[in-house]
Amino acid sequence: MFRTPNVEVDLNYQSSFFKDAFDPDDKYFSALAEELPGALMKKNSDKVAMLFHDLLSSIASEQHAASEQHYHAVLHSSLLAAGLEVHSQESGARGRSDIAVFLNDKIRIVIELKYCKSNKKIVTAADEERSNKELTVALNKAQKTIRDKDYAGPFRAARCVVICMAFAIRGRDEVAVRFFEP
Repeated sequence: MFRTPNVEVDLNYQSSFFKDAFDPDDKYFSALAEELPGALMKKNSDKVAMLFHDLLSSIASEQHAASEQHYHAVLHSSLLAAGLEVHSQESGARGRSDIAVFLNDKIRIVIELKYCKSNKKIVTAADEERSNKELTVALNKAQKTIRDKDYAGPFRAARCVVICMAFAIRGRDEVAVRFFEP
C-alpha cells in the first residue's frame, strides 16, 4: 500500500492528482477551482450551488449513480481538485461529519450532504415547487444533523472559526446550499 510521509505531502499529491485527472481547460472545472475557495470564504450559497450545479451538469448521465455516497465522492474530489484541504468522515464525540474543509489554520467548514433521489423532471410550476420543497427539507435535515451531533465542537475546541454548510442534491444536478452558524 502506498503511504505518503506526512499530511502536507499527501495533500500536495492529492491536489496534483486531481488537477491532472480533471482537464484544466474544462470551463466547469476551471470555474470551480478558481471561484470555489472565495465563494466558501464569503459564505456565498448561491455561487457555491451554481458552481456545483454546473459541474454536475457537465458529467455524462451514464456516470451518475443515484446515491449519497456517489455525490459525497464528487463533492470531496471537487474540493480537493480546487486545492483545498479536505477530510471525509471527520470524527467527533457524537458522530462523523460528512466533510470538513480546512480553509486555513483557523477556519473550518463542516459540510453535511443530503441526497434526494428523484427521476421526475421539472416541467410545471408545481414540479418546481415540489423540487424546492424537497431540497429545503434536505437542507433542514443536514442543518439539524450538524447541530444535533455538534460536528463543529472539535473545531471550536481548537479555537477555530467554524462555518457550517448544509448541502443538498436532488436528482442529478439540482443543488442547494445553506451556510449557518453552529
